[in-house]
Amino acid sequence: MPPWMMFASPTYDGAEEKSQAFNDRMGTADKGQFAAVVLPSFSRIYEEEFGGRGTGYISHTEAARSGFSSRFDAIGKLQPRIMERIRSRYAALHGSYEGRHPVFFTVHPVAQSWGSGPDSRLLLSPTFWENPSERGALRSRLMEDTRLGFLIHDEIDAKSIVDLHPAETVATVRALADGAGWTSKTAKADKFRDHERFMGQLPHSQFVAFEDACRIAETAETEWDVIAARPAGEYGPRSNGFENIYDQADERHWCFRTRNWANIAAHKTLILTTEAVPVALAERAGQWNITALDTPLIEKDRVETHPMRSLKSSTAAEHVADRAKDAKEAGCELFAIGNKLDALENTRSHIAAKGSNELIGKDIIQTMTLMTPDEYARYQALNAWTGRDDLARLKHIDDINQSAGRNLGFRAPPTGPKPNHTLLINRRLFGCLVPLFSHLRYDLIDATAPQSRKNARKRGQKVLHPLPTSGNRQLQRIRTALADLAA
Repeated sequence: MPPWMMFASPTYDGAEEKSQAFNDRMGTADKGQFAAVVLPSFSRIYEEEFGGRGTGYISHTEAARSGFSSRFDAIGKLQPRIMERIRSRYAALHGSYEGRHPVFFTVHPVAQSWGSGPDSRLLLSPTFWENPSERGALRSRLMEDTRLGFLIHDEIDAKSIVDLHPAETVATVRALADGAGWTSKTAKADKFRDHERFMGQLPHSQFVAFEDACRIAETAETEWDVIAARPAGEYGPRSNGFENIYDQADERHWCFRTRNWANIAAHKTLILTTEAVPVALAERAGQWNITALDTPLIEKDRVETHPMRSLKSSTAAEHVADRAKDAKEAGCELFAIGNKLDALENTRSHIAAKGSNELIGKDIIQTMTLMTPDEYARYQALNAWTGRDDLARLKHIDDINQSAGRNLGFRAPPTGPKPNHTLLINRRLFGCLVPLFSHLRYDLIDATAPQSRKNARKRGQKVLHPLPTSGNRQLQRIRTALADLAA
């Protein structure tokens, strides 16, 4: 088996964190044999050496517009000083593990593209830099020099398992590629001119970006499965008085194909996940050996939950800011996980928080709002592909489990007081998730339920009687949720 190993995280912050942890745990003898190396993509190295994405930054599209077959060639010709700094960066990377077995820590896109031989891989070989203009002829040797023996891919998302596009998008790209006569030998510059001319004749709503069009065109038409989404009502029935902004998800046609990067990225690939949605998709894809582990005897930590009608994407930052201010006045520091919180301090998105150990021992507030209509539509397409009706809601459950796991579960202190974890969740969403509470790894304690019951009694309304629990923790959660919804 090749000696190179790789660990892939969702973010570069996570890769840095895991690399440091690996180094800290290695003994003296191990450090003489292995080297932890944080591996940025070629794109990231170029962006860092260029100084951002300002004027003069060369993207794949700009390289094609300028008549180059690759961005590497464009940078080498137009920005030779930048390319020399990039060369130095790769020399330093190679020198950091020379004579030892490298253990690379990187992000998902680098790991998933490894088998196809991207620049991020080939440039690691010193052979490449001896004669960059001959990389085509040397490709087989470069691929052999940089083979992975073992890849550990931490967490995985839906798009890493299934390539999914609206059917009309694939049809547009097929019309472009067939009409222009694209083949595997068509130059990028020629493709760009064809793309610019073709897309210029279409309405803006049908526009497909150049890089997306190239990727879709590389897939043979026979590789796509076409499936029609169907109404699943995951956010409640249409007659419940809410705006029907999610109706666009119904009865749309989508093109699917399963991705096989895990079979070619390394000699052995191990994918770890604690989420239900990727497992459901992997089961449907049929290309994965799945081992499911459960821990039913481990006591669940509690999450203080606040279902709120006023919580939505546009107000989440305001709610978090108010609670962070109250915490600060009480002499506490509050960290937040959620989307649309970038303007605040001490915040992370759900994706950025995945797998992180940096919030151990911290008090966390988490926000959970309804998906955008576009994201919801994609999950309804996945429902149709898998024959399910719950994947959008399971995605919310996965996000709750992931974020609560930053400071609870095995990351919580074994003795003494546990850090606080508070969930602010849209009330409509909370009600929709109740039937899936069995997938939660934490007990959601509705902090508003006592007041809701008190208000109900004042209004003379009937309060639901508690369900018999017989020790069943799931029924306890449903009882609390139903009592709140009755108010």
